[in-house]
Amino acid sequence: MKKEILLAFDFGGTKVAIAVADQSKKILIRKEIVSAGRDGKEVLKEAIDIAFEMIQTADGQLTGIGISTIGVVSGDYVKLASNIIGWEDINIQRNLQDAFGDVTIRIENDVKTATIAELKSGNLENTSYGLYINLGTGISAGYTIGDKVVRGANGAAGEIAYLLKNRKEDKGFKQERAPFEAFSSGIGIAMRLKEKTGLFKQTKEWFEEYNKDSLVTNVIDEALQEIGAQVANLAIAWNPEKVVIGGGMVRNKDMIFPIIKQYLERFVPFVPSIEEAHFSHDASLIGAIEIAMKEYTP
Repeated sequence: MKKEILLAFDFGGTKVAIAVADQSKKILIRKEIVSAGRDGKEVLKEAIDIAFEMIQTADGQLTGIGISTIGVVSGDYVKLASNIIGWEDINIQRNLQDAFGDVTIRIENDVKTATIAELKSGNLENTSYGLYINLGTGISAGYTIGDKVVRGANGAAGEIAYLLKNRKEDKGFKQERAPFEAFSSGIGIAMRLKEKTGLFKQTKEWFEEYNKDSLVTNVIDEALQEIGAQVANLAIAWNPEKVVIGGGMVRNKDMIFPIIKQYLERFVPFVPSIEEAHFSHDASLIGAIEIAMKEYTP
């Protein structure tokens, strides 16, 4: 009898990670393809073709498929996912069902799957109320109660990129703008500095110039202070016992965490602890493996 295996996809705006795992959730095979600038149907077809090859190599019995994707999973389609061309017009789950047949398939937003990874076997494990915040190219969050991640009425709980910075904010979702993300995310910092200097650099490069250039220092300081204030607001509203921070910007945790802690201690009635995410890499892919498990219940 063949061993039971799981298949997981993490569809991101720049790449797609695909993994085959065993029932202990150990990754047996992992591959990546490029998604940036490509047609969604083409990306999905290539991902499926590669997944078939991986399953054959693993020589196992497929028992479940977990899918992590950019955007907001609402019904049969994904919304707010413009990074992959035509992605919002594809019924991803049906395409995979047609390809792989009678097997359980579950799909969830990438930050929610990262939250699931932290909740099941990371730094949110055994919390009653938790908060996961992803600080990277974009900004998003996941709210947890017990062993569940809160989805919201439309699957959009935690889309904190759209938070207003203040009551005078005049552009938001309807104007295709995410105020908080545009101001404080990795790409937001890079774009604001490009506007001011005429230079485009990776966020990592701008952080390396912190304290060397007053303009760079001011822009980064403003962004980090905004992060601190918004995390405090979230902690007031949700009352988590722990806040876990993940994403690419965490590489600058020595700058970011003290600011967040200052805001939490100054403004939040019941101060949660704060920790770096356990899964610094592949959090969404690991979460996709979790939701592929037979026993997983949303």
